[in-house]
Amino acid sequence: MDYQNAIEIFDSLVDDDSKTKEVYAHFGLTIFICQQLEQQSINMIAAVRLVNGRFISKEEVEALWNDYDLGSRTLGALINEIKQLYVLADEDYNELKKMLKLRNYFAHDYFRFNNQLFFSDSGKKRMIKDFVDFKQRFRSLDKKLVAYMKVYNEKAGITEERIDKLALEMRSEWEQKTVDEKHETFKK
Repeated sequence: MDYQNAIEIFDSLVDDDSKTKEVYAHFGLTIFICQQLEQQSINMIAAVRLVNGRFISKEEVEALWNDYDLGSRTLGALINEIKQLYVLADEDYNELKKMLKLRNYFAHDYFRFNNQLFFSDSGKKRMIKDFVDFKQRFRSLDKKLVAYMKVYNEKAGITEERIDKLALEMRSEWEQKTVDEKHETFKK
């Protein structure tokens, strides 16, 4: 969604509570995208390791995901590892570092330094602009990261069709599940 569409939706809302929720919806999507950036970083590292034959057993593969997924490595550390594994253009590496800085700001400081913007519609629109701009920057960067990784995916026999099939299978499996309070959502 571009900024113009986001603002049209915002302007169609009639009460302040709904407008505030719209800001938080954009923030939530922004944080989700931050996590996608981290996952893409992990995927890039895994693709190189797979092609280089550094996985011997299923346990080693699971150890990699646990090492990264459970927060043992920060996004900054992931970016530095990607820089060593891939021949990133300076522009792309610098954009990754800028995205890391923005991600940290959104996750830790954004509302603390901008809470006064909630007092007006123009302030709320400004926050939405920040979130939409970040999402657009991520999409542009993600296309580049996918292109870097494509070479390793092809060497490992991981095609787009295979990825799509796996995603469809996972979605189908989860659509059939009932998630209740016993489901563990906190992993750390």
